[in-house]
This record gives sequence, structure tokens and C-alpha cells, in this order.
Amino acid sequence: MTFKNPETPPLIEMALFVIEHRFRKDATLEPWRDALLRLQSGDVESAAEVAAKAYNNGASLEDRRGVIDLISQVAIENSTHGHWYESLLLLAAEGGLSHCAYNVGNLISERATTPTDHALAQRYYKQAAINATDPATKASALVNSCVPIRDGLVTGKPDWERAVEIYEQAAELNLAVGMFNAGNVSCWLKEKGQFAYAARAEKWFTRLIDRVDAGGEFVDIGGAAEVRAAYQKAKKQLAELHAKDQVAVVDVDLILSAAQDETDQDRAAWLKTRGHEHRLRKTAVQAKPAAWENWLSVLSLMGWELAANPESLNLGPGTGDSRLLMFERNQGAPLVLAVVDLDEIESNGGVYRLVELVNDMKETHAGPCLAIGAKGLFVQITKSEGYSSYTVCVSSNDEGVISLIPIWPGATTDEVARIIDGQSPVYGPNNTDEGNTIAILVNALGSGASVDGKSFPEAIYVNVGGYFNSPVFTVEEAISLGCQFPPDEIAFALAGVKKHFRDLEQRKLKYLGLQ
Repeated sequence: MTFKNPETPPLIEMALFVIEHRFRKDATLEPWRDALLRLQSGDVESAAEVAAKAYNNGASLEDRRGVIDLISQVAIENSTHGHWYESLLLLAAEGGLSHCAYNVGNLISERATTPTDHALAQRYYKQAAINATDPATKASALVNSCVPIRDGLVTGKPDWERAVEIYEQAAELNLAVGMFNAGNVSCWLKEKGQFAYAARAEKWFTRLIDRVDAGGEFVDIGGAAEVRAAYQKAKKQLAELHAKDQVAVVDVDLILSAAQDETDQDRAAWLKTRGHEHRLRKTAVQAKPAAWENWLSVLSLMGWELAANPESLNLGPGTGDSRLLMFERNQGAPLVLAVVDLDEIESNGGVYRLVELVNDMKETHAGPCLAIGAKGLFVQITKSEGYSSYTVCVSSNDEGVISLIPIWPGATTDEVARIIDGQSPVYGPNNTDEGNTIAILVNALGSGASVDGKSFPEAIYVNVGGYFNSPVFTVEEAISLGCQFPPDEIAFALAGVKKHFRDLEQRKLKYLGLQ
């Protein structure tokens, strides 16, 4: 809570100079001169006592305001809030001085313990908001008057809708704190099911960020530090709205920028994953003839860069256009990924052929080695809160035994390499692919369906042996991968998935206030 500090206070010496040349003709000014002399000596409480006792002695409002402003400024700078100073503020507030009413509201609010206390503080804030002529006092008073309404401190019933309206009034006066709070409380309402407030939150967070970035002025009494704090919080909140797909147009760069700035490692990882998941789902990708080309398209969207031209793999007849892809790392030898142009799954023994291929690759490559077939594979790991999905490639441990290595939206080659080398947990909380985005995208491209970046492919998941699952888009694909369910049941499941995503789209329209 920031006390109102006069923007352009006259120096005490100058005020004394003016009053000393006038008080001989105007006796009402003598006690106000005395108050300034005491203030000049550093005795704020004594100066306030003299001014309070002389408040109704007939001196002009302009003269009283000038002295009270100076006393207030020194008191605030020295954190001196004694009995007489508070009495003076109360007199001035009741007399119509709006910034004094604001400061009285702050003093009462800081000590408030009952609904009556909060109601009294709110009364002075409202008085300041109504009577103030400067935007800073008016906007700050609006924000502070809103707290009892927002938190139900007077009525016992929080009123978030009304709070947003009041914060918006302060925001329109270019108060950064007002803009942030209008957005923040809108997010609370959105989380409670009032979906249209998502668009309202986006509006105010965006306005605050854009105004700061453009060098615009604000009226926050706390100055640049207060504006900066509101700006940083708004960026975090706005990035979360985009990450949750609760805006009309997702800004991937905003999400990834917020991930870089985030100090909480888990939240940073979540933002990064969500940002890259949106990139994978909202980027148009052309289907290619060979599996390695489709895998390369997907991994390139995540920032993976080739360290050399793809090498042909001679795996014998019927293995198609299989290639060895080597990817740059910031540290260490390139990460090597062999892509076999076949549906190498567990049920046809393909996963074990991939392990043998990795063991052979280790003989000739210094970097960490992986292998995968034409189909994206994922496993589901049971956890205390349910289960998590991990898109996986095949590797092997030091004994040459199968090892499954997760790759996830936004994973870097160095992060994957650390898992292969045993330096990071395999099934950690931050390397999941909960939407199976990578596997779905690879399989969609492999089926010959280009992705337009507007609607993401809708898939069901079939077990392809052991713990392995893979996305499919048609009844025929499910049967080709060994699904044992009757065709009509597979078709029913596919229809259910389509309905599920239609329902999600309707929910998003509600968030945007379009329905």
C-alpha cells in the first residue's frame, strides 16, 4: 500500500518565505507559520499538532493544503505517523482534501480487523476517488477501495465481478496495478467457470504489457518499481492463458519467452513444453514419402538441427528408405537417431530389432544413440495421481538391454542425451507428452495426411504389444497394427474422439466469450 506523496511539493523554506510576508496582514497564518518552523526543525508530530489545532481558524484552503502537503511528505519520508499527524489527516480528509482522505484510508486499512474498520477505510477511499482531480490519487483510491469488495471484508461475500469493474476504472486512468488486478481477478472468475472473463483478462494483461513496452506513462504512486512488478506478473499470467489455449490466437513466442524468464524450474518446464506443443499442433507440415523425413519435420519444429546429411541405412531388402540422422548438441558428440522405414513395434518384434540396431550404432558412433520405426510409440506410466504419457524412442543400456527414452515437445538434444547417459530420470514429471502430440503428428504424416496447422489430427490409441501404444486415425490402420477389437467398436471409438474434441472447441469458445 503506497501513501499519496504530493507530486510537486514546495520547499519548506519557500513556503516560510511566502507566509512570513503575508502573516503580518493575515493573523490566521501565524499558526501555520509556526507549524512550518517546527517542521523545518524536524518535529513532524509537533508541526501536525499546531496545524490540527489551527485547522478551522479561518486560513484559506490553499494555505492549509500547502502546509499539510509538506507535513504529509516529511511524515511519509520519515515513516512518522503519530497521533497528531493522523488527527490532522482526518481533519483534512473530512474537509475535502482528497489525497488526505486517501492516506487516512490507508492508515485505517493497515490496522483494520473488523468489517466496521474496513467499511470506514472504504469510505475514505471512495471519498478520495470521487473528489480527487489528479488521476494518480483517483486511480489508487479506486484500487484500494476495491479490496474489501473483492475479499468480502465488509459483507462477508466476495464480489469478484464488481471488483473487476472497479479495477477497470482504475486501469482506464493508466494505473498499472489496476490493469493487472483487472486481469488477475478476471482469471479467478474464469477458473470458477465464468469463461468469458478469459478474454477480459487477456485484454488487460496485454494492454499493460504493450503500454510498458511502448514506453507509455502510468500514474502509479509507487513509480517505476510498482509498474515493473505489475508488468512482470502480467506477463506470467498472460503466458499461462496462452499456454492453456484460452485465447483467440496463441502466441508461442510469448509462452517460450515466459519460460526463459521463469525462475521456478517446474513452471518453466511446463511453459516450455506447452509452447512447443502449441507449435507442433499449430504449424502446417507437409507429409513426406519416407519415415525419416516425417520424423525430421517434427523434430525440426522443436529446434533440432542436423549435424550432417542423413546417411542411408542398409538394413536389407524390404526396409525402405531408412536413414541415420545426426543432431547437433551444445555439449558432446551429436545425438544419433536411426529411423527405420517400417512399422517397428513390439508385437512384430520390431522393438527388439531396434535395440540390436542401437547396439550396432554404438560401435561406430561416440554420441548417444536412439532408434525408432515409422510409427510413433508411447507408454503410459502409472503415478499417484493417475498416469502420464511418454513418447519414446528405443535405446540400450550398458549391458545392451532395451532402454526406452522419452522425447517430448520442446525437448533438446542435450536433455535427451542426459537421459540416455543416466544423468536425468527417465520418467520425470517434466518430460511427458501428455497429449501424445509427437506420436500423433508423426503417424498422421506417415499416413500421408498433411497437417494444416488449424485442426490437429484426431486419433485413438491402440496397443501394439507390451507397454507400447500408437495413435491411429482409421479402422484400417488400427487393424493393420494388430488391434483385435471388432471394426464397429473401433469406428465407435474414433467417433467418440471426434465428439470429445468438438466439445473441447465449444468450451474454448465459451472461454473467449463467443458462446
